[in-house]
Amino acid sequence: MRPSTLLLALPALATAQQIPFLNTFQPYVDKVIAFGSSLTGQSATGGSKTTPHPAVTELKIANWEDTLRNRGKHGPGSVDNWMIYVTGNTTCAGECARPDAAFDEAVTLFADSPEGPNLALLDCDRQTALCGAWGAYASCIWYFRVPKPLPNQSQGPSAMTIHPLNYTTVTTSDITKIHTQKLYEKETAYEGWMHPLDGILAQSGMMMPVAYALLFMSKVPAPIFMLGLSFFSRYFVNRRMPGGANASGAPPAAAVPASAARAKKNK
Repeated sequence: MRPSTLLLALPALATAQQIPFLNTFQPYVDKVIAFGSSLTGQSATGGSKTTPHPAVTELKIANWEDTLRNRGKHGPGSVDNWMIYVTGNTTCAGECARPDAAFDEAVTLFADSPEGPNLALLDCDRQTALCGAWGAYASCIWYFRVPKPLPNQSQGPSAMTIHPLNYTTVTTSDITKIHTQKLYEKETAYEGWMHPLDGILAQSGMMMPVAYALLFMSKVPAPIFMLGLSFFSRYFVNRRMPGGANASGAPPAAAVPASAARAKKNK
């Protein structure tokens, strides 16, 4: 398959999160990503050592948006708080063991508390494209406040703050106090174009296609990518040169009749 054909197919792949039938193709997409990773010596399926607690929702391409917008402890007209732990043993260079343990302990404290936030996990080793779409990195907490609309009303904007975790010093208290002490109110909410729910890419439906395109380019070895770029540029340069294919030095077809006409006139 040509790279240009694959890039054109990315929007169709991205719609897998909206059309359940297309989710059946996700394993094949994962195999393509794994093959690209094998070429670069990177692992795409390693995953973190964190085992999701029953109270923790693991976010995937197929469920993340529905989970944040429609799931949660509260009903219409209220605001649902979501604490999302971003991890990935490979993406944090094997330094996620301490943050993983701290989050697991925080989950046990929040799981049975009616005042606790909704809990979710995003593993960047297993969900590389989704982490790329969000611009997420391990290890950190993404805290969302998602308003639940009343019937027949639109959903308001969602406030989102990002709280990085120190690999070597993070404790369970550092995670729990984000919610209990409302540290999310002291941080500036992110409102940029990569906001997962309200950003320009999300609203235009281009977030996942862009993520797949970036993921594809990151998995292609640099020499192959540069070779393809060279062929691509040469193709357009040759098309723009005067005379097209005849620019190599062959005389124009009209030159022979013109010179013959001048010779005849001189006689």
